[in-house]
Amino acid sequence: MKCVRCVDCGFLSQGIKHWEAPTRVRELLAMGIFPHEDVHCFKSLWSDLRPREVILNEATKDRPCEEFFRYHPGRSPAAHLTLVEKKQDSLQKWLFWIGGVVAGQLTHIPQAVPILTAWLRKLR
Repeated sequence: MKCVRCVDCGFLSQGIKHWEAPTRVRELLAMGIFPHEDVHCFKSLWSDLRPREVILNEATKDRPCEEFFRYHPGRSPAAHLTLVEKKQDSLQKWLFWIGGVVAGQLTHIPQAVPILTAWLRKLR
């Protein structure tokens, strides 16, 4: 799994209502300065009850995170969650489509075996 930083994630939020953490807040965190605003993980992947220094370290260090989704400026954490869900839906539709095509092709194999066998016998 790729290591990422929370300051680069779309789920980094600020305030009680989990608004988008603007670029200014992200830049302060990246410089090692805890902003005046409270900073949270929208997906609750780290505890807000820890001291600010611990949260600052957590938000800026490289670490593996399965829930990471690249920050798109101007979108709230909830909007990022919607983007993730749309991406997963699209992937699921493609997988169902590919599965259908493969399954459809597999149904032709039993019919093709006798034809191929007869054709190979004629080549001998």
